[in-house]
Amino acid sequence: MLFQFQARIIASAVFVRDEKFARPIRGHSGELHFDPESFRTFEPLDADAMRKIWPWFKNFGHAKQSLNPTRYAAFKRRLRNVASPANQPGRPHRRGRLTSSLADDIPVEREQFDS
Repeated sequence: MLFQFQARIIASAVFVRDEKFARPIRGHSGELHFDPESFRTFEPLDADAMRKIWPWFKNFGHAKQSLNPTRYAAFKRRLRNVASPANQPGRPHRRGRLTSSLADDIPVEREQFDS
């Protein structure tokens, strides 16, 4: 899954599954589960950089876009200053479950990729 903030891609993580709640909990309809060791942050990529990888990339917004995963290797080659939980000095290595609550009105753009 790719994460956007202020019209730029800023991070990625491996999506594991989503969980829908039978009833909303504290205003959230479900959770997204990610592999915590897969999170990567990097120098932001804007729409023009995304179009160099995926020419049909429209623009950033609230709509989910499907990106062809065969272009993911090209995406990874463009990333600069990649940081992950595993390469953070001084941070203990910990395996576990990480979840993110998902409100009904928050758009989510996700893409699954093979590592």
